[in-house]
Amino acid sequence: NPFKLQEDLENFNEIKNFNFNLNWRGKLQIKIHETEPFMIWIRNEKVNYIDLNGSVLEFEINENKDKIIKLFGKNANIKVSELNNLLLKKAKIIDSVNSIFYQRDIGWKIIFLNSKCVLLPLKKLEKVLDIFQNIKNSELYSQFNFFDLRIFGRVYMSNKKC
Repeated sequence: NPFKLQEDLENFNEIKNFNFNLNWRGKLQIKIHETEPFMIWIRNEKVNYIDLNGSVLEFEINENKDKIIKLFGKNANIKVSELNNLLLKKAKIIDSVNSIFYQRDIGWKIIFLNSKCVLLPLKKLEKVLDIFQNIKNSELYSQFNFFDLRIFGRVYMSNKKC
């Protein structure tokens, strides 16, 4: 039943798009394009892959094989889609992210592969990321390890550990 098959395939979060065709000989051909995991979401004892929008994907986790951003925090998968959309516009930032921590009512903590980190607010993210991009492109970035931009219009920088 092609309608049932289409409905079943549409219910998988792991399938980005698909098409199928039944030829005259009765051979069914199905082409599936899988959704690629964007992050690993870690909370309590549960670990899941999530897509760009924060939807949980049913993939087997192989952390050693995949170089993928780790996301921490309760309901972080729901809140991360806005941050993802902005980070994807900032290729130099997203390429160097190791982990992201979400704290409700506080903001985001992003740790980079070089062990530097930045704290971001929950609101006005686009403007704050523009400011951080300017810092990252300047000599200031090499002089400090910790950047706190949660108070709009202010930047706190130090060499303390993340």
